[in-house]
Amino acid sequence: MYDVYAILLFCHLTVLLLAAGNANGHSSDCPDSFDCGSLGTFSFPFTTIEYPNCGALAIQGCKNPNKTALKQVQLTNGGKLLQVTNIVRWRWKTEVTIKDNAFRNLLESSNCNALSYNITVPPSSSFGSFYLKNNITAFNCSHQKNRNISKDFINYTRCPSFDFYFAPSSSDQDYLRSLTSSCSMVQLPVRQDFQFFKDPFGFLTPQITFQFQFSNDCSQCQGRGGYCRLDSHAKLYCAMR
Repeated sequence: MYDVYAILLFCHLTVLLLAAGNANGHSSDCPDSFDCGSLGTFSFPFTTIEYPNCGALAIQGCKNPNKTALKQVQLTNGGKLLQVTNIVRWRWKTEVTIKDNAFRNLLESSNCNALSYNITVPPSSSFGSFYLKNNITAFNCSHQKNRNISKDFINYTRCPSFDFYFAPSSSDQDYLRSLTSSCSMVQLPVRQDFQFFKDPFGFLTPQITFQFQFSNDCSQCQGRGGYCRLDSHAKLYCAMR
């Protein structure tokens, strides 16, 4: 009889431990890598919609039997679906590239709305933050005669309602601050082989790359050989391999 009770007690404890592990999202809940058809195989901080808590950005369409089927992502909850064209997760490079067709249409028609387009950046999380890579700062300013323009800037004046000023990264910071106080500012994606010339529709691109920077806690966890995971309260913890 003692042996029977011992076996039952062991089974009960095992079930409790497994349940606790699943509730906390231990590494056994999250695959080490994800196959996503034509995008190839990727890993954390990217994930798929089947495992939404296993990464900072979930890709849709990875399970489609058609390997070349469209892969998409929502950059915010309830946001529009955008095509994912590339994922890089290699050593120090962690990037995702998407194509925004609405932005593409504006660029192809040289529509001035493209120059104040709101590029949505995925929200930060306990895992880390996304940043717009290969970008240029644009200032949307009301028409004003005799505005003092830095020689480093491109001034595009063909839009009916506003003038636009594009700032290279080497621009004078004091001048940037003066524009920030009187104009609205946006960051827009530029081509990888970007060259600074007069027509902005020639160097802007609908291929938008976001670079991911791990949080300090997540970096330390991975440095110790662990996995960054979220518990049932959406708090970061380090699951050892």
